[in-house]
Amino acid sequence: STVQSYAFPVIGDMPLDEIDTTHILDILQPIWLTKSETATRLRGRIERILSAAITRKLRPASNPAIWRGHLENLLPPPKASDKHHEALPYEQIPDFMANLREMDSLSALALEFTILNASRTSESLKGLRSEVEGALWTIPGNRMKAGKPHQVPLAQRSLDILTIAQGLDPESEYLFSRNGKPLSNMAMLMLVRRIQSGLTV
Repeated sequence: STVQSYAFPVIGDMPLDEIDTTHILDILQPIWLTKSETATRLRGRIERILSAAITRKLRPASNPAIWRGHLENLLPPPKASDKHHEALPYEQIPDFMANLREMDSLSALALEFTILNASRTSESLKGLRSEVEGALWTIPGNRMKAGKPHQVPLAQRSLDILTIAQGLDPESEYLFSRNGKPLSNMAMLMLVRRIQSGLTV
């Protein structure tokens, strides 16, 4: 939709091989400072479209939407977003955790484990039982944002949670699963929002 809204009015009817830097600037400059996140994503999408056109020999090998070494010399650095996800005030965490323990659901177990270990949703939900040895959970680099393996010492409550979860789906390879499949990425988020709207995991 961003390509349709912002790029099509400028280059939608143009042959691919005629699109140049001037056209890309005409698309991006009106929103670059006011809608930075949208503009950054739009630039990336145009870059990929034109890159595909280059691969198919539908345009010359230069990509006018590329950032590094090209548009970075013509546009100011994109403004970082100052919006943050709403967080629960730390004073309310004990009550929140107590509520979770009273819930009889796999999502509540997964969420409590995620909070106790300061993990991201995907780290917990795609976690494998084989990654836990004793009281140490080793998350491989391909599931870490930094791309490096990360070791998490597990407290007794975390180990208890894993034991309960394993009992619910004994044959699964995942830490938290139903019928051998990991919980949906939305499972914990929906639970959080049922407890208190506006929060994220």
